[in-house]
Amino acid sequence: MPQPPIFTKQVPMFLWIWENRPHFSEISGEALGNEMSVFFMAHILPKSLSKRFKCDPRNICLMTPLEHHNYDHATQIAKRDPRYNWVFEMRQILKAQDHKLSGSKI
Repeated sequence: MPQPPIFTKQVPMFLWIWENRPHFSEISGEALGNEMSVFFMAHILPKSLSKRFKCDPRNICLMTPLEHHNYDHATQIAKRDPRYNWVFEMRQILKAQDHKLSGSKI
């Protein structure tokens, strides 16, 4: 995958991700089709926790709409599913990076 540009808006970032990543869920491997949808773009570290990573492609995981819903709103379901393990691990890594960059302690 090519080095991503720096984004200040989500939609151009989503389009770049769609053009540069395979159109499959990074959780289940399910095909996502040919048309980009914001419902496929899940923020690993929620926007509410970090504005810094809001438009960073490293903070986006491609998921089906149901997987995205489970990750965002039914977190206990996602935490019981081992396919999400890497996403929760990445969330902690990004959170630590965000705290380090902001100069605050975890």
